[in-house]
Amino acid sequence: MIITRSNSNRLLRLHVAVILVGLMSITFTSLATSAPPVKAAPLTRPLVVAVLTDGTMIEGILEGFNKGVYTVRSANMLRVFSEKDIRSIAFQEQNLTPANGADKPLAELIKQFIRPHKGRHGYPERGGDPAMIPLLAAKGPVAIKPLIDEVNKRSELYQSVGKIFEQMGPDVIPKLIEALRRDASHGCRMPVSYALRSRGVASTAVLKELLVDRDPRMRGFALYVLYNIGIQSGTTLPESLSGMLIKLLDDPDTKVGAQVPSILGMVGKPADKIVPALIKTLKDNRYAHLDHNSTLGLGSIGKKLRQDDPLRKKIIAALIDSAVNHSDPSVRSSSALYLGYLGPATDGAVNALKIALTDSNEFVRKRARDAMYKLGKTPPAAVLPKGKNADAALITILTGEDYRAAGTARKRLQARKPDKKLLDMLMAAVRADDENRYWPSVSYIVAEWDQKKVLPMLETFLSDKHWRVRRTVALAFGKMNLTSLPKGLAKLQDDTKQWVRMETTKTLALLSKGAKPEMLKAIVPLLIKGLKDESIHREYWWQTARALGAIGSKHPDAVQALIDLMNNAKNYGFRDTAAGELCSIARRLNHDHKDLDLIIKA
Repeated sequence: MIITRSNSNRLLRLHVAVILVGLMSITFTSLATSAPPVKAAPLTRPLVVAVLTDGTMIEGILEGFNKGVYTVRSANMLRVFSEKDIRSIAFQEQNLTPANGADKPLAELIKQFIRPHKGRHGYPERGGDPAMIPLLAAKGPVAIKPLIDEVNKRSELYQSVGKIFEQMGPDVIPKLIEALRRDASHGCRMPVSYALRSRGVASTAVLKELLVDRDPRMRGFALYVLYNIGIQSGTTLPESLSGMLIKLLDDPDTKVGAQVPSILGMVGKPADKIVPALIKTLKDNRYAHLDHNSTLGLGSIGKKLRQDDPLRKKIIAALIDSAVNHSDPSVRSSSALYLGYLGPATDGAVNALKIALTDSNEFVRKRARDAMYKLGKTPPAAVLPKGKNADAALITILTGEDYRAAGTARKRLQARKPDKKLLDMLMAAVRADDENRYWPSVSYIVAEWDQKKVLPMLETFLSDKHWRVRRTVALAFGKMNLTSLPKGLAKLQDDTKQWVRMETTKTLALLSKGAKPEMLKAIVPLLIKGLKDESIHREYWWQTARALGAIGSKHPDAVQALIDLMNNAKNYGFRDTAAGELCSIARRLNHDHKDLDLIIKA
């Protein structure tokens, strides 16, 4: 045979074809062995919850079962596993529709959809039966209005209805938008927004059309969906949105305009267009919500820019100005916060924050303090003093707004030696603590001092005229390792202030732990007395009951006191707690103990 050039090409093509056919057959064979063919499942499929032998849990809709191999759709992915890989598997009990369930009347499908069903953990759920979602999606646009009506009746259905709308496909989106124009209700807005944001950036085209809509309600809806798409992990909003969004900063509807800066911060590019627009908006000082969100947008973009980027420096300059000069405290506070995040600690930023520390608004001052610490600077008022007047200055810091500095001051005061003058100053601060912020700190301070020296000093304050001082001393005793009851502590159980009685009862419960028999003998009658005061907060009551339960048979009256409480307390929760403590005591007793028989009879 003579092989010409054309014959040679034909032979070459033939060889290539044979090789490709061989490769394809090998590939298909391997695919067939690795993933068995999926058996066709009915339109309505059960919900599967499977735990594999390696601990992995798979939850989803059963797509098929073939020769011992399950195929389950979970989070829009097909998961394939065999029976030998399964530790446990459960199928949701529900009234499954037949294979032709999609042909059932819409009203009947909706009725099944909204019926309570068993969820993942076997408890009834009312968020829409997931098995009905594909059937209702197959009904198309005709199901839109009835489903919206159901969400208006039961708002918890909105996510499931949103999934139905999403599964209807992109062709139904114009119908959803049309429904949204007619119906401004929560039942329409929420499932439609869920469907659009579930599609992610694929919804950008339709949202762009809504951004230029004449109806401000539709513009606001588009921004709401864009924001929810933007906050999803790993999502970046398209740069093509920036021009339209910048124009919307001047939207006549303030509810629309206020949403724009945060979304511009998510888009981020082109920064040389977005940053000047947001700075101008901030300087115009039009309305607080818009300006506050402008600081958020600028801060979001600034964090992504290099330290030496001129745009970043412009952002910091704008934030310095607004942190000090803006008329609204929410704008001043957010500006101060981002000065801390962006850094560095330039003189301009630090000076602006020092001014913000003296702001009339408490939240602005807090943000300024946080920013100072973020920049590695200590606020001037938090600098720990030294010298003769150090104690007074430390108390000022302890009672101030800066909780971080207050903690440091507390440690410094705890390390001091007991001093009558210092104790008087601390108790004077407690009397002035009308917001109940720092009196516990004073208790912790004095509890750390030398007990032999401080105990007589504290006992003199048990009869103080101010109830908060008496409560502080009672708490301090509970933090000490005492070997005998302080004089006058028992009298506080009859105090006119409920808070003092509560703290005293709690302290007695704390002191009973590990107490020696002599001290326990004095404590138990007081605990029993405290339990009879049902006006005290139940948390303190339970602590006392548990203390008696822990004492148990160590004291002859403890068991009988709990029995009396179980039988006579007006509060059911108290009776129940007393019974529980008696059971706990019984489990610890020997079978021939006299108290065991007493408990069983009770």
